Amino acid sequence: DGFIRDGLKEITDTGSPEAVESLSYHLANNKKVLDETIIGISVVDLNGKIVASTDKDEIGKSEKEDKYFIKGKEGVFVIDFVGHEHFGHKSYFIVSAPVLDKNTKELLGVIVNIFDTTKIESILSGQFQIEEENISKEEGYTKIIDSYLVNNKKEIIVYSATEEKNGLHIIVDTLPVRKCREDGEEIVDQYINYNGVEVI
Repeated sequence: DGFIRDGLKEITDTGSPEAVESLSYHLANNKKVLDETIIGISVVDLNGKIVASTDKDEIGKSEKEDKYFIKGKEGVFVIDFVGHEHFGHKSYFIVSAPVLDKNTKELLGVIVNIFDTTKIESILSGQFQIEEENISKEEGYTKIIDSYLVNNKKEIIVYSATEEKNGLHIIVDTLPVRKCREDGEEIVDQYINYNGVEVI
């Protein structure tokens, strides 16, 4: 987005409050509205300081120690967060990416998109499919499906919406997690799940 690149460059070069306000307005009114799962967008300068955001309370915060800022300078980076509050949420996904000068391709900073996990939970639980009328609630699929996402530490980070485990740190060291994570293989099998129950 050329407007974001130009706005960040102006803020970096001049510190203009008008440029901060203009870029923040652009993020809130032209970018955030494009995806209902985005709960916030911030632009961070090379010092790790948030210089523009969809939430004015975020502006001025330092992100220089955060992995998503450090890695976001190098390329697109995705990480899950639990506990560290941003935009009034404590559980979310962050996608960060470098912002480069349009002409010189010089690194100007990092753009950070924060996504709500509710839509993912809805999809995992089957609720989204029911709402879209792809499956019928009467078929009972949602009663037998337990779905979740596991990160590289083998921790569950998103549960199906029917689960009441959010906020707990559950380690899943099961056959499918090991096969996917360590061998990069898909698997369909019978195994004992993290609750000690035999499942397919």
